[in-house]
Amino acid sequence: MYGYLLAILTGIFFGLQGTYGKVISAKYSARFATWATFTFSLPFVLVFLWYSGIPPIVWKDFLPATLVSFIINIFAWNLFYRALKVSPLSNTMPFTAFTPLFLIPVLLFSGWERYQTSKVSLAFFLLFSEHMGSTCKVAICWNPS
Repeated sequence: MYGYLLAILTGIFFGLQGTYGKVISAKYSARFATWATFTFSLPFVLVFLWYSGIPPIVWKDFLPATLVSFIINIFAWNLFYRALKVSPLSNTMPFTAFTPLFLIPVLLFSGWERYQTSKVSLAFFLLFSEHMGSTCKVAICWNPS
């Protein structure tokens, strides 16, 4: 039950993020919006680390991975705010919401992940079954083994 609550909250906050991103990108540059995203989220990360504690870290692997992730995220957020600035919100948000849909075949064909065919077909079926009506109830109960 807790997972459903987190999923619903994630969807709500993702929508709010896009809405406020559209408002901010209309007033400020994409660079400022990107900077603000990282800067204003830092206190929340520090409070979370203080509350939960810092886990054991292998610094040799952690620092390069964090640096690469930071650079990619700076680039991606900058592009996201530029897209919000030049196009309507109804055109921009579906592209970011469907990102997992595009990641499944990329991971499957790139060889990074090896999925069983039944699990991949079930994932596609569940993604597209939202528009199929009552078929979704059957898909959730189906367990590929």
